[in-house]
Amino acid sequence: MRGKSIVDGPLPFLFGAEAKKLKARYWIRSKQGNPAAIWLEAYPREQRDAANYHHVEIMLDRKTMHPTAIQVYMPNGQSRAVYMFKTPTVNGTLNQLFGNLFNAPRTPLGWTRVVNQPPPEPVPGSQAAGPQQTTQR
Repeated sequence: MRGKSIVDGPLPFLFGAEAKKLKARYWIRSKQGNPAAIWLEAYPREQRDAANYHHVEIMLDRKTMHPTAIQVYMPNGQSRAVYMFKTPTVNGTLNQLFGNLFNAPRTPLGWTRVVNQPPPEPVPGSQAAGPQQTTQR
């Protein structure tokens, strides 16, 4: 998997894969309704995924859409692995270890941070001024 995006890995459900990519790789259906959770069942369309698991059940928190549990059924059809996520956070461990290292760069000692605002958006319907004609005498 070196050099590949993590969402292209064997379990993209945990890493924010786009819905379009998930629909292309899996047959997905809702398994049962629950007021607090969404329970999905995904079957792989491609052999590379079917070699890793028969199908996957994903339980999402309805409010945050974060995974709360995932159950992976192995290709042999007799064993499964269950993963429970008590309080999922986005980059929680990274922020604890490194603080805001990945959020905003620090200004080096002796430097001054200057933030340039982008130019204002043109007003819809107005046209940019063209080149001005000049005459010489």
